[in-house]
Amino acid sequence: MQVAPNNRLVADALEADWNGKLRALREAQEACERQRSEDRIQVDEELRSRVKALTTDFPRLWNDPNTSDRDRKRIVRLLLEDVTLIKGEEVTAHVRFKGGTITTLTLPAPMSVQERYRTPSAVMKQISELAERHTDRQIAEILNERGHRSGRGRAFNHEIIKSLRKRYGLKSCFEHHRGAGMLTAAEMADRLSVCLGTISNWRKAGLLSGYLVNDKNEYLYDHPGSDPPVKSQGKKFVDRCRFSKVVSETVIEEQYEV
Repeated sequence: MQVAPNNRLVADALEADWNGKLRALREAQEACERQRSEDRIQVDEELRSRVKALTTDFPRLWNDPNTSDRDRKRIVRLLLEDVTLIKGEEVTAHVRFKGGTITTLTLPAPMSVQERYRTPSAVMKQISELAERHTDRQIAEILNERGHRSGRGRAFNHEIIKSLRKRYGLKSCFEHHRGAGMLTAAEMADRLSVCLGTISNWRKAGLLSGYLVNDKNEYLYDHPGSDPPVKSQGKKFVDRCRFSKVVSETVIEEQYEV
């Protein structure tokens, strides 16, 4: 009423705008109250019983396949205030709930990846024993036939056996036989003054005692003794046989039977 006559139209416009804002505010407040009333759930005895049951049957709700990971995270946020972890030989968890209750849990420390996929010690013991007379490929075949698997649950092969031997410092078949004083084909050929092909032929014919020592088809040989074989042109190998033919194959068959 105190506005100058010349500004009366401006005052009317401002007043109309102000009244419009007040009406919008009042309508928003009324809509909020209506929505709040609609969202308010009337808790009856049945619902109250179900809510109380959650306090004693919480694991069922947590492990229910219909409970999503998102819901589990929401449950945790609603129930827990904070968790303090102390990691040593075991993991100690101090859990503080929203209501102020504190619970302390002691859990086994999680295994490392190396521990989780470690090959069982019983299998490693067998590998150590088999390596004395078998190649890596033969060891893998024997373990697979016995139903064993690697730490990752895979069937064995010569690469896995080789890797395990090196990791645990186990001797190979070659190292075992070499340590026992056996000779390589080259050393035997030099000792008997013959070529490598002759050494191989004499082994196959049973004139020399040789053992397969790796997956490269290489053999080590026992010392020929005081009466080594010599070249005898015109004489058949069968008449000169001194040892069982292909000794290593006989040994492998015996091991499989055992």
